[in-house]
Amino acid sequence: MKAVQDHLPTLVGLARRNIVSESVECKLCGEGEETNDHLFSGCYIAMGILDFISHWCGIPNIYAFSGKDLIMAHTEAYMDNKKNKAVQAIIFTVVWCLWKSRNEAMFDNKDVNAAKIKQEIKALGYLWIKNRSCCKTITWIDWCNFTL
Repeated sequence: MKAVQDHLPTLVGLARRNIVSESVECKLCGEGEETNDHLFSGCYIAMGILDFISHWCGIPNIYAFSGKDLIMAHTEAYMDNKKNKAVQAIIFTVVWCLWKSRNEAMFDNKDVNAAKIKQEIKALGYLWIKNRSCCKTITWIDWCNFTL
């Protein structure tokens, strides 16, 4: 995954490649340099979303110091295999939705809306789990209550 390998074109990464940018400030929070690690674990928007995910899934708080820590966070939750895979899929969805929101802020001048990102994670995660796993019978209500 490009987020773990530091291959995403973050503003700091682009500046490192001599691609000029007016600022390397995070497009989500505006409070730090936009690196992979900041975007997915240090940004206060990302931290709020990870807190939401922890509470929703009923797992210990996710403390990630890097993109790699975030991708591996599901292994620290000590759940059965089915829930573990669901949390892993949710974390992948978090990464996707944060990157998508960053791109919308950068290229479309859209405001960052944490509530919208959370809703998108739930909806997209549900569709991915329901259509790409053995949980084809899961209902939206079960998903929202995270009773797998």
